[in-house]
Amino acid sequence: MQIVRKENSIALENNILVPHEYFEVGDKKIDWQGEYQIKGVSIRIIEGEEGRSFLMGSEDLRIFCPGTSLPKERELLCDVLLISGKDNTNTPREWKNFVEDEEPRVLIFLDMDEKTEAIRKELGVADPENEEKITLVKKNLPQEKSVSYRLS
Repeated sequence: MQIVRKENSIALENNILVPHEYFEVGDKKIDWQGEYQIKGVSIRIIEGEEGRSFLMGSEDLRIFCPGTSLPKERELLCDVLLISGKDNTNTPREWKNFVEDEEPRVLIFLDMDEKTEAIRKELGVADPENEEKITLVKKNLPQEKSVSYRLS
């Protein structure tokens, strides 16, 4: 996943796997719990029972990328939730509870293996269109209900 900040937007491109042990921004490798600011993108690593999760953003746009398990911490106030069941230990029902608690405006499915497909169905999300690149701007996010994409 490549995250690129341009003025008031963040672009996501799917060119690597979902990070579980570390996260790279440019030539910087982040692999320890804490908060970082790199190239205008803030990154907070949240240690979980089974891996690390990443809360990243720029100004008022927050993107959450869970690790191998969803964190117990709630109220992350994420606008965008990246969803991949591939290496995640949570059940589709646990994902649904997490989404209901967090109420993200955008759901981005990173792969469509069997488990991710089960999560999508549990959430009641129609099959999303494939996108190679998604540009996110806070003021353009939906207010009434969430939208979903598949980053391919």
